[in-house]
Amino acid sequence: MKLPTFISSSLVTGLIVAVASVCSGIATAGESVPSSGFISPAVESKLKEVKLSDHRTAQRWISADMTRANYKAVMVDRVIFYPAPNPGPQVSSS
Repeated sequence: MKLPTFISSSLVTGLIVAVASVCSGIATAGESVPSSGFISPAVESKLKEVKLSDHRTAQRWISADMTRANYKAVMVDRVIFYPAPNPGPQVSSS
């Protein structure tokens, strides 16, 4: 069974966006980001520290294969938290 080109490119793009969001760790000044355990050491060693517009730092890695010519569309899914967070001292009701 062969998927249509749009669906397969959308799946690849979605996967890249998901990996990029996992690879992006945000830390305050002077604080190092601990290893999550979800990223392999080979990928984790490629992470570069970048400064964000609000003067915080983040770790990112973008594949050299990710070019505009390789993709025709971007698919963005809504973020769903499971299980649903309950309001408390660490999670606000908003």
